[in-house]
Amino acid sequence: MNKGHLPIIPKIDVLDFDELEDSLLLKLTLLSKKILIQLKKEYNLDGYTIMQNGGDFNDIGHLHVHLFPRYHNDGFDWVYRKE
Repeated sequence: MNKGHLPIIPKIDVLDFDELEDSLLLKLTLLSKKILIQLKKEYNLDGYTIMQNGGDFNDIGHLHVHLFPRYHNDGFDWVYRKE
């Protein structure tokens, strides 16, 4: 992905957001915000994406959140399939 991409991986052993206690979810959200503030200063972002894959789509089997710095024309794409 883009330079500055960071995963946040809590030490607590859970797979999904819904398994986190509210207090830990708040801490994770506040940490994400703090890191994004620094990423904006360091990398002059046009924007950002925060992503967490859960359940069978969690590729490492442990809760983690991705912070992706975003730039115009960076090639990041989200495809929505019509059914």
